[in-house]
Amino acid sequence: MIGVDRNLSSSTTFVYKFIFPVIWVALWGMFAFQLSHVIRSTGALDLPLVVVCVLVWLAGAVFFLRLSVPLLRVQLRDGHLYASNYLREAEIRPTDIVEVKQNVWLNVRPITIRLRTDSPFGRRIRFMPPVRCFFSF
Repeated sequence: MIGVDRNLSSSTTFVYKFIFPVIWVALWGMFAFQLSHVIRSTGALDLPLVVVCVLVWLAGAVFFLRLSVPLLRVQLRDGHLYASNYLREAEIRPTDIVEVKQNVWLNVRPITIRLRTDSPFGRRIRFMPPVRCFFSF
């Protein structure tokens, strides 16, 4: 279908890629810092609680670095596939696509396109498909 433009990625990709990770990491970091400050000032040594908070903060940061930050915006324009990280865009040729997989175990169900050759974004293009609302009225 020539002349048809279609977003294959969710309209919330920007939020999941840039905004949500920063807010989550900042809030958990502030919480862990405040908790350690309160524990230090009261003299109560509750080291396991501080360690758990810091570990949750680090695990969340790693989770976002591995899953959210690599998300790309993917569009189908004039029969060509385009991937963008919001700073630059690259055309992905259909002959370069080796495999397409969707992770159904995560809530956002990211789709990964594995490429035969390197693109400006590497050999993997990961994007989040549009979310369907099951409770629409």
